[in-house]
Amino acid sequence: MKRHGRPAGPPDGGYGWVVCFAAFWTSGVVFGIQNNFAVTYVAILDAFPGADAFRTAWIGSLNWGLQHLCSPLAGVLVDRMGCRKTACVGAVLVFTGLMTSSFASRLEILYVTFGIITGTGMAISNVAAITILGHYFTTRLGLVNGFATTGSCVFTASLPYVINALLRHIGLFNTFRCLSVLGASLLLCALSFKTVPQDVDLHGDAGRKGTANPDDHQDEKTPLRPVERRVSFARRATSVLNMRIWKNRAFVVWCAGCACALTTYYVPHVFIVKHASLILPTYKNEVLVTCIGASSWAGRMFWGRIGDFPRVRRVRLHQMAFFVTGLCSTLVPIATHFAALATLTVVIGFFDGAYISLIGAIVYDMFGRRDAPQAIGSNYGVCAVPLIIGMPLAGFIYDAQLSYQGTYFFAGAPMILGACILFLMPNDNQTELDMAGAADSEKTPLRPGEGYGDTFAATSADEKGYGERSKCVRITSPVDDYGYGDRPECVLITSPVDDYEVIFDRISSV
Repeated sequence: MKRHGRPAGPPDGGYGWVVCFAAFWTSGVVFGIQNNFAVTYVAILDAFPGADAFRTAWIGSLNWGLQHLCSPLAGVLVDRMGCRKTACVGAVLVFTGLMTSSFASRLEILYVTFGIITGTGMAISNVAAITILGHYFTTRLGLVNGFATTGSCVFTASLPYVINALLRHIGLFNTFRCLSVLGASLLLCALSFKTVPQDVDLHGDAGRKGTANPDDHQDEKTPLRPVERRVSFARRATSVLNMRIWKNRAFVVWCAGCACALTTYYVPHVFIVKHASLILPTYKNEVLVTCIGASSWAGRMFWGRIGDFPRVRRVRLHQMAFFVTGLCSTLVPIATHFAALATLTVVIGFFDGAYISLIGAIVYDMFGRRDAPQAIGSNYGVCAVPLIIGMPLAGFIYDAQLSYQGTYFFAGAPMILGACILFLMPNDNQTELDMAGAADSEKTPLRPGEGYGDTFAATSADEKGYGERSKCVRITSPVDDYGYGDRPECVLITSPVDDYEVIFDRISSV
């Protein structure tokens, strides 16, 4: 369906596959370096005399925490600067953080360089990479998100051997310099994040060039009235942070469940190599990180495809992933054979794929493309504080017991609790279109002769284009609430003129 000569939706291919590969590489560099902190963690303990598990765990904790904490900022930057410029900023920060880490003379310096600077750059790069996919794909969004996020699996599975070889031959600090080259490669990926023409309408205001609504330009030289100037100023002042997303109950409950689960979600990734070296010292235990990465790659492709099925609720896949990962974490201490330990890491990695690959798709289910950047960033931001606290607390438990048994028993509880919180979500995801219809409490009834399938405009705007317009559009869903037949609905939307084209494009793309 076309409107004003423009395509109604994303291209679903073409140059989008180049962008998808760039997002794949970005995900690989960001999460590959993060997930292999389990290997770097052992080298840091050896390189800094007097370092203990509690103090060293703060380095990885800050890196993961800032990667989540700065994601809301990344969402704002994507809205303001676009995906390409935002990703470039993130790439520069990742390179700077890794390079300066190679000159650290004390453990506390790594808190700033590897933890804060690198973590912030990873947050910005990751949000931009996830957001740009929704500009090019709709029907394959789950599969494409699954493929793009498998980059982290490929890098997680391969980097342990590379990092171990570098650590043995050139030491910790030269290894950081080599990793900074990977950080620099993110800049090339960022340059490929070219936006599609729809972004002008999706993220633009009424008076910006490229807006398709002709009424918005019919009298551009007419000055705003005093009341309108005050309203315009208020909109600009509140447009930096999108508070509308927090009116969605499904989003709030989903963020709460994710925040609880991510308190200890990365404990198996960080401590698994050190734990295995204590109970199975004769094995090459970095293979366990490879098991997590390889199985996570398979999981992301599998769950991404499963999430595209129309009857599957992607949030329930998240819920299942949290529960299974928490259960496997509690079983790690009783796995005294390498085969059993490797099996648990494979299961953890496989269901990690369900969590990582569906974050972007779940957000697009709830909000569509316009609110997606800040919604993705806000979800990561809510999870930041629990994530920062969780790993040092796990390290503290090890220091107190000199055993990782209590650490893994502790790690399972928040993840299972997070899965239980997701039971509080509404039965149906509340999309952006649902919120727009629910916000309009004064719905105009259909006039005689206006039935389902008709599209009409009843406008209260004056001759200058001020005021609001209503739109009635037939939307047919494949099944009704009980699973029988088609169900036509007439959705009446009343919105300000500057938001009207955005909402119409949402309906058109469906």
